[in-house]
Amino acid sequence: MTCFVLMSRVRSLVLPNGRIFLYFTVFVIYAAAWALVIYLDESYSDSSVLVWFACYSLMINIYSQPGMATEAVLELKKSFTAFLYFYILVLGVTILLKDEDPATTQVGIAFVAFCISSYFHESKSKWIFLSVTIFVGQVLLKARGVVLAELLMILILSLVFNLSRRGVYTGFLYFLVQLLLLISASVIIFSYSGLGEKSIEGGDQALEFAGYSLNTSGRIYQWGVMIDSISESLFVGHGIPVAKQMMNVPGWFHPHNDYLRLLHQLGLIGLSAWLLFIIKSGWLIVRIFRASVDPVISVISLAALGTVCGQSLIMFTDNTMVYPYVIFLLFLQLGVLLRYHKEWGGRGKGSFMGAYKN
Repeated sequence: MTCFVLMSRVRSLVLPNGRIFLYFTVFVIYAAAWALVIYLDESYSDSSVLVWFACYSLMINIYSQPGMATEAVLELKKSFTAFLYFYILVLGVTILLKDEDPATTQVGIAFVAFCISSYFHESKSKWIFLSVTIFVGQVLLKARGVVLAELLMILILSLVFNLSRRGVYTGFLYFLVQLLLLISASVIIFSYSGLGEKSIEGGDQALEFAGYSLNTSGRIYQWGVMIDSISESLFVGHGIPVAKQMMNVPGWFHPHNDYLRLLHQLGLIGLSAWLLFIIKSGWLIVRIFRASVDPVISVISLAALGTVCGQSLIMFTDNTMVYPYVIFLLFLQLGVLLRYHKEWGGRGKGSFMGAYKN
């Protein structure tokens, strides 16, 4: 019954967003087909497909609700503001409970993007304070991959915001200043927080870069094992699930690289569908941001772009896509923005402003 309802809503989708849904529909259906094949063959199931199907359902349900774009964007901004404080509380509790890099730190990517976007638009110091608070928590949990992904994400948001809102010449000067500040902050973070020592001392020392031997925490070996296995079935993949078979090493059940994971499980077919979905979504978000004259939609669209970029970056060193509480935030933002674009895209930029003022 659930599948029938979803498919009926899929049929109701209209352009200009049809290709975005098409790419993710192909991805989910192909992953589900592989999961069914593996289950029938080995009687083993994996939760990854359920997570992706839930994301698909969330995005479709938000997108298919008529006449709710204005309210949805307003509520999304209010919800992000409220849950931002709750997330900081959770981060603090996590620090007290254990000293490691939990997946909880990846949730912070979406909230840091929201804070930075809000600061760019409102210039209020509280957004910098909240961003720094999240950064401190992630540093204390030694989440060096997440911190690095967020620093690069901020750089991308700075470039897009300044060039779009300040013009090419002035915007580029603002970007250069923010780039220098970001580089200085990065040096301070990695020099005095312990993340630098974690990266160049101890561990496997498996990667040579700029004269340093870097600690990859076993990732280089894991990736090598995955690449050898991928070459055996590059186009269609090995199927879902293959968690235990992927590594064939006790205690290692994933490669700490979602792109290699997708390529191994779903081959070029699945990975291409995912990449097309992300690239198309990111480009549409940029178009929404550049066309918007409303402060709320500008904040939300730039924050969503940050979430897309940040999570896409951390996928190079972690298995982000299996954590529902991480990627649900991305699909929540996409569903709201796609609905907004369907209702207001190209039909009067000022129509949303009235609702914001009220």
